[in-house]
Amino acid sequence: SWDEVRVAAPSAVQKAIRAGGLAEIKTARIQAILDTIFSERGSPVSLEYLRSMSDSDIKAELGRFSGVGPKTIACVLMFCLGRDEFPVD
Repeated sequence: SWDEVRVAAPSAVQKAIRAGGLAEIKTARIQAILDTIFSERGSPVSLEYLRSMSDSDIKAELGRFSGVGPKTIACVLMFCLGRDEFPVD
């Protein structure tokens, strides 16, 4: 679960995501995002609250996190939320 990732040893998360590259940086950012969501919304850590938000509000919400840029946000909108968005490199 995301709660388990949030409290996991960074080395365990790094091992799980190493194939994607930049594992150390991504681990720190992922755990920071999860910590923020946990402190604001409690457990279980989830982004399900995004489903009821407008696309522009979702972009603002996700864009506040370090390391989450327009392409990642577009991927979340399109692939996770089924919104009309197209990720571009």
